[in-house]
Amino acid sequence: MINGHGGSALFDSYEQERRAVALTSIQHSGIHMETHFALSRFLGPNPHAVVEDSDEGRAIRKRIHDHYQANKGENTDLGIEMDHRHKSCVYPLPNDVDGQEPEWNPARYVPSTFVGSRAPHVYLKDGSSIFDHFGKYWTLIEFSDRQDDKREVTTLLDAANAIDMPVKHVVLCDEENARKIWHSPLVLVRPDGHVAWRGGKLPDVESVEEIVKIVSGRKAGPWGETNTDEQAQGLGPFAATEGMGSQVDGYKLEKMGVMQS
Repeated sequence: MINGHGGSALFDSYEQERRAVALTSIQHSGIHMETHFALSRFLGPNPHAVVEDSDEGRAIRKRIHDHYQANKGENTDLGIEMDHRHKSCVYPLPNDVDGQEPEWNPARYVPSTFVGSRAPHVYLKDGSSIFDHFGKYWTLIEFSDRQDDKREVTTLLDAANAIDMPVKHVVLCDEENARKIWHSPLVLVRPDGHVAWRGGKLPDVESVEEIVKIVSGRKAGPWGETNTDEQAQGLGPFAATEGMGSQVDGYKLEKMGVMQS
């Protein structure tokens, strides 16, 4: 926006994208908190027994061990950590090439270039990271091999250039592993590393111009109508909040502790 490369729809997209991610993270933070709250049930009226060399102590430690093995998402939920998927007004709707969106699982990261996903990391044959080839702003990754006919991508580059949207075009030849993980021959990546568009080939000129206007925020796309609360993955009533109050009304800055300030 500051450099004139984006349109005003970028402002609207921020909450649409980040609120859903934040709600999901908050919900699972509550779930993880409940895991720790459960310790009081295991310790019972004699908490000191947990350190004793006794049948009771061993039984308590066994229950605690089994509990954390069954509820270890705080340390293993890679879906929460890595699998952020956006839906907002700066994304065109997925096309036929995209197919079905991969199922989201809080405990599992699914590398995908499905529109809105974070472009997955992969090492190339020369040992470099695919991220090292990204441009400062948008990046168009094209996978090719010696047998392929050269794809015509100038329509997208020209359309982007016409609206001052900087795109770095990166052609990767004979990168079978990366191509398999990235799925599509053409992938347009945003400056923040999320996939803006992908396809087997570029659509007609008019559609390409529509795509670059949407991803750069110069025109609002149809995904902006999606409710951000509905986007939150696995969201139900907030965990670990029943009976809790709020300190907002009586909160005073001067009451903050030394570490907080």
